[in-house]
Amino acid sequence: MSRRVGRGGAYAGRIHRPLGVGKFAKQVDVVTLEWENVPVEALEILKPHIAVHPSADVLRVAQDREQEKTFARMCGIGTAEYIVAHSAAELEKLLPKFRCLPF
Repeated sequence: MSRRVGRGGAYAGRIHRPLGVGKFAKQVDVVTLEWENVPVEALEILKPHIAVHPSADVLRVAQDREQEKTFARMCGIGTAEYIVAHSAAELEKLLPKFRCLPF
């Protein structure tokens, strides 16, 4: 379900359904993203049919904070110090390193 929202050819619709994404691709010439919470899978469906900016690969990095910070540092962009915890148990073990936090 897509609907035209603006005179300039902007569309809004459901991005979580492959069939809807396919129909959407036939209605536009290019897709741009306003935010990073778009399913990467939707961009992968669009990729063979129309230009998508940023690409699914860029979006994939933006949706993963560890990859995002690693990429920023590789580009010479400073980030705050961080530690990655992949589980609640791992986080419990790491908390003593942050003694300045009130919890």
